[in-house]
Amino acid sequence: MGLSYTLWYTSVWGKLKTYEEKINAYNIPDSLLKNISTKDLVETCLNYPDIILLMSRDNIQQGYDILKPIFNGFSELEKREDAGTELIKLYQNIDPAEIVNLKTPDDRGIFSFNLTFLELLLAQKTILQDLSEKGRINLLSLSTSMYKKKISIIKYYAIFGLTTPCLISGRLLEIQNSELLNQLILNNPNIQMFLDRFFITKEDDLDKIIKAGLEYLQTKGYE
Repeated sequence: MGLSYTLWYTSVWGKLKTYEEKINAYNIPDSLLKNISTKDLVETCLNYPDIILLMSRDNIQQGYDILKPIFNGFSELEKREDAGTELIKLYQNIDPAEIVNLKTPDDRGIFSFNLTFLELLLAQKTILQDLSEKGRINLLSLSTSMYKKKISIIKYYAIFGLTTPCLISGRLLEIQNSELLNQLILNNPNIQMFLDRFFITKEDDLDKIIKAGLEYLQTKGYE
């Protein structure tokens, strides 16, 4: 990010006493918020210091919904039409198999959580809706591929790690009004609950959403 925000953040932080003051201090000053590039805004959001608050609710979507009004960077990011494009640039360069080479459980946990958080941001409907048709298809291909890679080393990610690429895929299929997804929801309302409120569902349901995504990609000429 810009040097001006870094200097402001550093000079203010040491003077704060209460947790509430420190939470508020994470906000980007209005004078910088509208001028910060989307690339730098993405970096700032992904490095939000108290991101562990995502885990303070029943699921991380609810945690994010609590955080969004607390930190102005998230709300600003969802307003940016190119937010999805910038997030995808990061997403397409991540290999989930890198987790295998990390030496400690802490390092593996951090890697997994950071990837999950990136996927959660990508799964926000406001961000998905601003993508072009080509961008949505590209992201659907990326998210289904990420799911397959994660499931091949599921002992490192568990079912929790599978949920976010599946959430991206399912919400994209919703936006595209996929008949395959509509039929899944008709047969299993839990899938709609998962897509709406991120209530964790069975791995079998996640597999069905990904299968619908892969079939949809085939209709668009993707293998």
